[in-house]
Amino acid sequence: MNLSRLFLLFLCTALSLAALDLRRYPLADEIILGTLNAEIRPARHLQLKAPATGQLYLRLPPAGRPLAKGAVWAELDPARLDLERRAVALARALLTAKEEPALRLEQARNRADLTERLDELERQAAMLRQLIKEPELGELYLADQDLDGGAAKVHTMLAQLDRQARLLREVLEFVGTPRQEGLELQALRLKLEQQEIELTRRERDSRLVMPFDGEITLVPPAPPAGEPLFIESGMDLARLQDFSRIDARAVIRRTEWRLLDPAQVKLRVVAGTGVLRADFFRGLAEEIFGREELVYYFTFPPAQKAAARALVGGRISAQLLAVLPQAARLVPKLDLALADPELLRTAGWDDTVAQLIPGARVLLHGDTHLAIAEP
Repeated sequence: MNLSRLFLLFLCTALSLAALDLRRYPLADEIILGTLNAEIRPARHLQLKAPATGQLYLRLPPAGRPLAKGAVWAELDPARLDLERRAVALARALLTAKEEPALRLEQARNRADLTERLDELERQAAMLRQLIKEPELGELYLADQDLDGGAAKVHTMLAQLDRQARLLREVLEFVGTPRQEGLELQALRLKLEQQEIELTRRERDSRLVMPFDGEITLVPPAPPAGEPLFIESGMDLARLQDFSRIDARAVIRRTEWRLLDPAQVKLRVVAGTGVLRADFFRGLAEEIFGREELVYYFTFPPAQKAAARALVGGRISAQLLAVLPQAARLVPKLDLALADPELLRTAGWDDTVAQLIPGARVLLHGDTHLAIAEP
């Protein structure tokens, strides 16, 4: 056996003996479960696209100053919108002053015309009935009208007149009545109401309103003060962000992490020379690239919000921590593996610890360490 192999055997034996003494390892109340990617984002954010093409007049506050929910921060083509408002107001005035009286007048004229036609039909029908009673007069009438057919022809003409009169009476049951007036006035008013609804929609779309308390960042360069910004429908316009809270979003893919109580889990982020910690906020199932994933959101405390804000918009590497149910020793997995490789291969981590350190038990597994409770 050469010297290098002897040295390696000595080193493994030394580590094996040392690994059995838990006191040489640090006592801790949390363990690093592993490393994952996290996205730092504000509490709420919205990527806004231009609703239409036109001139946008901005009402932006100074940089970094938030706007309250409901505040109007821009208007699209206000002059054109004002023209549409006046057009709808004029249509409303004309409806009352002109269209409604004109409608009533037209209905009255139609009723008078139909009544006159009905009177004429009834007069002609009465004359034909008289001709039927006196056949000689009927023959003279047909001869005068250069018609053939005798009495049968008179009966046919009378039936046609009666049918026309009956149809006119049916029409007169509606034309010029309060029912017709009410329905047609309703149709006129509905047309105006549609115009008013469309105007309301355009007013809503033309005013850009803050949906929550937050800050605005324009995507295109801001125009000179007092000048409008030309926008095209669908273009990226602005980012609206609520910095009242800063969150970290992380996808939890490992099964052993999913089984932990989320209240035990925390996130640690190294930011420059400082370390930021975020507490579990909520977990959601989200669709990512066509498959459902478990996503945890962590929140940074107010004292660290300023430092966390500098990371907003980026994806960073973070450590996932778990709070231990009791203080435990953090033992490197490598030390246990060197202590008895064959035992580890056949028994696994928990049984290896139980045999190497009688009375000890594994509380949690980390990527590189085990949290072991002392006997």
